[in-house]
Amino acid sequence: MVAKQMISKLMKNIFDLKVGKLLIEKLLKEGFPSVAHYLSDEVSSLTIRQSGHLTAGNEWDPILARIVKEIQREPEGFLRQPEICRTIHPNQVGLARLYLEEMTKDEFSRTKILPRLHDIPFGDPFLCSFFPFASPITLQHAYYMYMMKEHLELFLPENRVQHVLEIGGGYGNFCRLTHAI
Repeated sequence: MVAKQMISKLMKNIFDLKVGKLLIEKLLKEGFPSVAHYLSDEVSSLTIRQSGHLTAGNEWDPILARIVKEIQREPEGFLRQPEICRTIHPNQVGLARLYLEEMTKDEFSRTKILPRLHDIPFGDPFLCSFFPFASPITLQHAYYMYMMKEHLELFLPENRVQHVLEIGGGYGNFCRLTHAI
């Protein structure tokens, strides 16, 4: 029942977003896109992943191979390696500054999130000059927690959530952050 209520609340918040409203209005006005093109002969030449071999449509395998090589080559500073910077630890200082500006306007964030926000030196993360205890990705993850509190009334470090399903490649920073705050 709790999960059903959380999903219902999440859906309400999603539909309240301006972008979501515009998308829904467009879909209702113009109709949903057809999938007929994707089922046609035009895509029959594409292959799929079979028995663990790389085939067209799976671009992640070569990226993962480069990430593994970067970690092996530079274990102390792996977060600064080119592929890792591009995929799982981007140094997006401009976005981090925007996240921080919004969070500093919120009392909950100022008292519960930001004072305890820090990175650990593992992997030599980039640190922000305007918030030298955290990397841009850590500020982004803190912002996600702030948004969950704001829109779902859920603050992971203080709730008894037993499981979190996180979709996306990463290095465990969001998990670390939920336990550090």
